Amino acid sequence: MTEMQKQKAKLKHILREGNQIADYLANLTINQTNKQEFNGFTNLPTTDKRIINMDKSQTLSIRIRNKQIRHHKDPRSDI
Repeated sequence: MTEMQKQKAKLKHILREGNQIADYLANLTINQTNKQEFNGFTNLPTTDKRIINMDKSQTLSIRIRNKQIRHHKDPRSDI
């Protein structure tokens, strides 16, 4: 029996909109070559503070996806 089953843990997928700060910090970590450490709210970059404050105030967050339309050439158009 796995440890999660023993603990009766449940996994739930949360879209990045539901946890923007984790998504932002993960992307920040991937894109940085040097180590960064934040020891409190006041040490966070402005973007982090904004995301946290929006989350605390339960401000609605909407992701707009730009769907790219691919145009395929119809082979019959050469006839």
